[in-house]
Amino acid sequence: MTRHQKCSGCQTQKPLTDFHKDRSRKSGRQRYCKECKRFLDKHGYHPKYKQDYIIYYLPKEKYVGMTFNLKRRITAHEKQHKRDVTGYRVLMTTKNGKIAHIIETFLHLIGFNGFRY
Repeated sequence: MTRHQKCSGCQTQKPLTDFHKDRSRKSGRQRYCKECKRFLDKHGYHPKYKQDYIIYYLPKEKYVGMTFNLKRRITAHEKQHKRDVTGYRVLMTTKNGKIAHIIETFLHLIGFNGFRY
């Protein structure tokens, strides 16, 4: 009798041999099947749960950036880069990475600080 586990990505029951081992989890296996894990590693998201690109603004720093995880990014600005994040704003969200990148680049070209400042 083969044991099965439900993949958190594709939501299908698969044999345990379709999951990588993970000793830190109670089941002893990762949450995502090998196929979904490969996709996640390559693209950074699962198509079912595609994240929004978030373009944000730090007014005190005149900084514009783009991220998938705003809370983690703001914390990094504050703790690692010692930037003043007071009053940060989300300028837009989109699922289209090309549009997000073009808008962020445009804002950098017209004078906002960004990635390389």
